[in-house]
Amino acid sequence: MTATATPKEGVRATFVRWYEDQLLESGLTDEQVTTKLNLNTPKSLSRRLNNPAEFSGEEFIQFARLFGKDWYTDLVCKFPEVVPVLKNISVDQAFADAKEKGLWWYREAHVA
Repeated sequence: MTATATPKEGVRATFVRWYEDQLLESGLTDEQVTTKLNLNTPKSLSRRLNNPAEFSGEEFIQFARLFGKDWYTDLVCKFPEVVPVLKNISVDQAFADAKEKGLWWYREAHVA
């Protein structure tokens, strides 16, 4: 009798796993990230990581910047579980962030 291997699906990257990798690369700790985001406790950070919709818009943008990432292209586009945070980011915050990165375009000229 021959054994047949059943193919296994690849492991999907998650937002929490990405965060853990970023901690290793940056040398930061949960406590340091908590402090930099002005959160009360590491538990507050953990709650946000497990449910990204709990991030405020400013917290999420700042969170991405801590690791040198773009909040939209590096996080929202790659991790479906992060998409609900978009409701917390105002158009003004998104445009201000784009302006800081030199990606600014005149908003009023592009509104129909």
